[in-house]
Amino acid sequence: ARRGVDAAKQFLPRRLRGHAIVCGLGTVGYRIGTELLAGGTPPPGSKPQLGQPEGVATDSAGNIYVADRLRGVVVKLDASGRVVDPRYVSVERPRLLAVDDTDQVWIGADAGNEAPWQRGPGEIWKVNPRGTATRVLTGPNLSGMAFGPGGRLFVADRLAAKIFFVTPEGAAVDFAAFTDTDAPRTLCFAPVTPETRRAGIAGDLFVVAIRRGVFRLNEVLRVSGPFDELPGK
Repeated sequence: ARRGVDAAKQFLPRRLRGHAIVCGLGTVGYRIGTELLAGGTPPPGSKPQLGQPEGVATDSAGNIYVADRLRGVVVKLDASGRVVDPRYVSVERPRLLAVDDTDQVWIGADAGNEAPWQRGPGEIWKVNPRGTATRVLTGPNLSGMAFGPGGRLFVADRLAAKIFFVTPEGAAVDFAAFTDTDAPRTLCFAPVTPETRRAGIAGDLFVVAIRRGVFRLNEVLRVSGPFDELPGK
């Protein structure tokens, strides 16, 4: 796991190491150093634009999508951070977001679960560029999701202690199971770039896993492909 973390550091551009997307009440932006490049603080006394921001994703045009779990909406911002649609789509308790290569926004929602650790069924939705939402799957309790090579959506289900991927037809296919009370917490794929190729991790899957059921004890797992040979594409 430590080697996976060290390898991951090699493909991050130097100016982005240690920085992250920032989501807060009324503020959405990308910080590099201390400069806020998008969004900003609303004028004093103005109503916050976000209630409980959770997942964030961007499309090919640079638009930003933020899941507001408290308000049950996905907010759409342009590349400058200006809110262009405060209710781009409404679903019950959205928490995770990912965008596929056709600019469809995929949403992982807690649905009837008032708290993310509750064991009720969650939902996966997809929203086409016109803003029409379709429910793809009901049942998994989602803790992380990301698109991998071949356009498959990989999902971490912490309570079921497994990772699965979703076929274009909406079927869930098990990919990996965890034992000994280990469980996946979240996941991501390393992009395919000259830097990741040099580091030897291009297209690899990285999983943050909880060890032995201890929530504060985590490790990073690296899973190498090829992923293009998986079924369901």
